[in-house]
Amino acid sequence: MIIDLLSRLPVETSWSFLVCDRPSDVEAADAAGLPGDTFLGGNLRGFVLPLLAIG
Repeated sequence: MIIDLLSRLPVETSWSFLVCDRPSDVEAADAAGLPGDTFLGGNLRGFVLPLLAIG
């Protein structure tokens, strides 16, 4: 499904990642060539902000 969406939408994959809630979601992100990070709950903003940091 991710690969299909990437082929249909103008997504800049070099700037993209997936926020996942299951190991299978991380595997799907990996199969699509995107990083996937597991969010287990809590403060989503606090989880995502470090992922957006450009270093």
